[in-house]
Parts: sequence; structure tokens; C-alpha cells
Amino acid sequence: MGLFDKKTDITGAGSSVNTREMAPALNHEVELEARANSFANPVFPTAGTLTLGDVGMEFRADTGVGYVQIPWRSVEKVVVDMPTKGYVHAITVHTDEAAPLQFVISDGANVLRAINRHVGRDRLERGPQNFKNAAVTVKDKVTGIFKKKDKGGDGAGA
Repeated sequence: MGLFDKKTDITGAGSSVNTREMAPALNHEVELEARANSFANPVFPTAGTLTLGDVGMEFRADTGVGYVQIPWRSVEKVVVDMPTKGYVHAITVHTDEAAPLQFVISDGANVLRAINRHVGRDRLERGPQNFKNAAVTVKDKVTGIFKKKDKGGDGAGA
């Protein structure tokens, strides 16, 4: 069973289509469940539930088609998107087995606390501050427009 196993999805075939059974739950104990959108496919995000437990994190789609299981031992780092202080919008999980996976999460602060307990603070990184950087850039541009120009003299007048 791989990290990104999916059920077979046969579109347009009626409701009697047999699909491969979903993998058994990764965790023995569930610590937290949160609503999330998976961006494994950036064009078509998938709504579902992100479950954090004693063995790892797993995402199961609401449609029942597709799941992701990430054991804690496979997590190299987690990049946290915090547009403002205290608000966690999304996480990007980098593993040693596959491309990074991004999840937009509903209960970001609690999800981050649970992840921290398992992977440690040294593997958590804060993502780039896009809003803050944009605000500083706009402020610098506006300040530059209205700043008095130095005429190159010492201002003593001769």
C-alpha cells in the first residue's frame, strides 16, 4: 500500500460500480479531526477530513474517492501558512516519499499543536508572509513618491 493509494474511480458507470476497498485507518487512537481541503491536485481541490493520531495524519475525501496517509516518521517538515498572527490558514507537508501536500484546514491552531507534539518544533517552518510583504512594498512605494527630493546641496544657500 503506497502513500497515495486511491480507490478506482470509474466515471459515468452507475452506482453499482465496485471499487477497491479503502485502506484501513492508519491510527489506533484519533487525537483530532478537522475539516480540510487537499490540494494534491491543485486544479481540483478535494474536500474531506484530516485526521491526526498516534501513528500519523490521514486525509479522507468526502466523496470516498481517494485518501492520503502520512506516517509521522515520513514527515521531513511542515510549512505553516499564517497570514496573520494566531491564524493558521494552511499547512504544506513535506515527506521523504513524495511531493509536498498542501491542506487548507478549518481548525488550524489545534492541528498545528497536534502536529507539533509528534514532529517537534524543529520541523515546523513558518511560510512566507505574503500579505505583510505586500503591505511593506506598497508603503515603500507611497513613501518614495511623497518623499522630498534632495537637491544635492548642503542647504546653506550661497
